[in-house]
Amino acid sequence: MKKSDIALRGLKAGYNCAQAVSSAFSRDFGVKEQTAARMSCALGAGMARCGEVCGAVSGAMMVIGLKYGSSKPGDVKSKELSYKMGQKFKKRFEAKHGTVICRELIAMDISTPAGLKAAREKGIFEKICTGLVKDSVNILEKMV
Repeated sequence: MKKSDIALRGLKAGYNCAQAVSSAFSRDFGVKEQTAARMSCALGAGMARCGEVCGAVSGAMMVIGLKYGSSKPGDVKSKELSYKMGQKFKKRFEAKHGTVICRELIAMDISTPAGLKAAREKGIFEKICTGLVKDSVNILEKMV
């Protein structure tokens, strides 16, 4: 099964964008899906439904950290590589979507109860976020 299919299955089952992306790759790095989902949960909907950095982007950054990140204090080489790869991902995502900011990507402010209600009524998460998750996974697959 393709990583994008795994991520979209998770999204459809109730994961947020960050959970869907991070959990699709978690086993590749020896992390249980449930652990990845828990760690990324608060990153959904633009960081805890604040409309900031897209959850699909945040989940991707977690995967980049798993692949390239440092695990020991002072491991500057790995840290710098993870930053470089994170920047590369961000540029690729922005080239496709123009921004990494959730409220700009979905053209709604979901940080308010009224905005969240409107987004749900309009099916924004299904219409837009599925594509953002798929694109994040596809970009990641070329990088990790």
